[in-house]
Amino acid sequence: MTKRITLAALLAVAAAGVSAVERIAQEPKFQAQPATSAEQPPKASDWSINEVATLRGAQPPAGASWTREDAKNANSQFLRCKIAVPAGWTDGRISLDFDRINGNAILFLDGQRVGERLGPYGEIDITRFAKPGKKQELTIFNTRDYTGISRTFETDLLRYTARGPKSPYGPVSMDKWAMGINAPFHLVHRPAPAALTSGWAETSFRTKTVTLHAEVDAATAVKDARISMAIRGAAGKPVLTLDKTATLKPGVQEIDLSSKWENPILWELDGGYRYTAAVTLSDASGKVLDRDTFPFGFREIWTEGRNLVLNGHPARFRVEWASFGLNENSVSFFKLLGRNMIYFQSNPSGWWRNNGSSEVFDFPQETIDLCDREGIAVLLPVPTVNFGRERFLNDEALRKQYRGETELFMRRYRNHPSILAWCLSMNAFNPKDAIHPPTMGKRSDYRHVQADVLEDAARTIKSIDPTRLAYSHADGNLCDIATSNLYPNFAPLQEVEDWPELWAKHGDMPFFACEFAAVYDGSYFKGKSFYLTEYAAIMLGPEAYKLETEKQLEETLKLGLDNRGHGQDMRFVAEYTPLYYEVQKRYVEATDRAWRTWGVLGWHYFNFHLGYGDPPETQGYKPFARYSVMTSPVTKRPDWASPQFDYYAKNMQPLLAYLGGSPDITDKTHGFFAGETVNKQFVAVWDGPGSLTLDAGWKLLDADGKTAASGKLDPLSLKPGDIKSVPVSFAAP
Repeated sequence: MTKRITLAALLAVAAAGVSAVERIAQEPKFQAQPATSAEQPPKASDWSINEVATLRGAQPPAGASWTREDAKNANSQFLRCKIAVPAGWTDGRISLDFDRINGNAILFLDGQRVGERLGPYGEIDITRFAKPGKKQELTIFNTRDYTGISRTFETDLLRYTARGPKSPYGPVSMDKWAMGINAPFHLVHRPAPAALTSGWAETSFRTKTVTLHAEVDAATAVKDARISMAIRGAAGKPVLTLDKTATLKPGVQEIDLSSKWENPILWELDGGYRYTAAVTLSDASGKVLDRDTFPFGFREIWTEGRNLVLNGHPARFRVEWASFGLNENSVSFFKLLGRNMIYFQSNPSGWWRNNGSSEVFDFPQETIDLCDREGIAVLLPVPTVNFGRERFLNDEALRKQYRGETELFMRRYRNHPSILAWCLSMNAFNPKDAIHPPTMGKRSDYRHVQADVLEDAARTIKSIDPTRLAYSHADGNLCDIATSNLYPNFAPLQEVEDWPELWAKHGDMPFFACEFAAVYDGSYFKGKSFYLTEYAAIMLGPEAYKLETEKQLEETLKLGLDNRGHGQDMRFVAEYTPLYYEVQKRYVEATDRAWRTWGVLGWHYFNFHLGYGDPPETQGYKPFARYSVMTSPVTKRPDWASPQFDYYAKNMQPLLAYLGGSPDITDKTHGFFAGETVNKQFVAVWDGPGSLTLDAGWKLLDADGKTAASGKLDPLSLKPGDIKSVPVSFAAP
């Protein structure tokens, strides 16, 4: 596996007489000019006077043959920069590894054509053209209209089905297609005669085994090569060593090493722990050919009936979406909210269409590293199957391209233990049965082509990576996790609380409401009319009208006329009327308590307009990445948090404990005769790591606050994933 090596590390390696894969990062800063073809060289007088990632932001020099308008309309461009191959890289192989290529590329070094590198990422060998110890000019012909490229738009099936004339989402004009190199690329050196190119781990809680995989690229055959892997704990202490001898053939091959491991420290939700595997490749004489390291966590995820199981116990998600901006500072805020899972939405616009400056999603490694350390689960999209649809079932060329590009994508993220599931698509099917209480989370045979596509894609994904689950956003009772966009809105609160009751009794799949809202902000509008008070009265009755404010009444007409469909202006309304917060509070607190007790896997509140308050660093309206601006962590509720913080956090901590109804936890019987037996339940939900023992008691207070009855419960032991209840009974005074 490749890595960055500091100068000090390189010197230490050289002193030990050991080669190692080396990576030197190159920033995506280029001079640019429009291009017509790779065969027509760039003009020396036409290079931009500034450095850019793509031509659109380039400024032409005085007297150039192109203008800023030409740059906006160009479909091909030349990019150039200087690279310096270290003087010591005189043996082995040298390549350029691109984190992202929008469009396709043909590379030149010092004017010599090296070859073609198709997008969206990958390596190209430059060994024959590299001159160690000298600066060289790298020129890239980058095109989005396939000029001079070995594939055409029509044969680039993933992109053709996504943005071509028959795309199910409509065609995308070429001027909106991304172009450029807008992510780092790396100079890579692999030693001779063989190098380690990648490493990853598979761990099994059920069999107590670890399997470590080493990918080796051999320039020539190496007889009786020895691969050794030393596993070290977080403090660097060795815990397990695996060895294997194998004869390497020329080319790329995978070497697997397995061992029993009885007592590893497990990676858990709210309890992230990572090991490091140090890999050494030696020849038969013991000479070290290469070394590398990679991180991993020991964990296993699977499903049993309606439960998602992590390391032998049920696991459940307290969800936040990544678009709110998770980083080293804001993670403390999300922890205060009780969150243990971050959800990256697989919006189809992010794959090969028009997602800003990139043609494919690129998820920040540093964010997922943070989740690894903090014990925060991640659900991550893979290249989508939204577009190809039935062609995925019968077009072998499309299937091959999908698998190839998806493997490259997954390879970039597979060493993150926090990633528990891959998302295949979003809103590609949307069956209603995963919304309705009688059928949600009950596996269905849809007899629908897109259902077949999704199941087939899940098999493909899991053949590449058997360590994770596969699901699709809002696409029903399919794959490993049933999902839906579930918006109860103004359904009676009792019904919302009991929505998962039938699933909890008869469901056979984990259920995730990947979009959910207590009351969605857009639901307070009907066309161009604003009805906050009227809708609130469904729950609050006459109290809703008492809570109206003068400012709300003054703004009602304007709010309706300005409605854009999603209720964006509710962020203003909440500032001057208590009605909004009161309705949301009642729904959120009741739903969170009941649904966690029913054992629902998770639900993602679609509340991006208001969030939980804006940090003081915020400038302007920032619905997305709003907490990425935080410049320091928080240890308690910040003063700038809104009332939403309080009720969204209240019932979403790892431990939930409360007095519920009987015989059902949502029962609200409250009228009793004197002397009649009152039956309640003490309910405890434990979703944190490790075991817990609770001591609990209860009191019944009269109207004056005096104790009318009381009791103490026996200690209650909880294991991760436990949901337990203890009867509480007393005679009504």
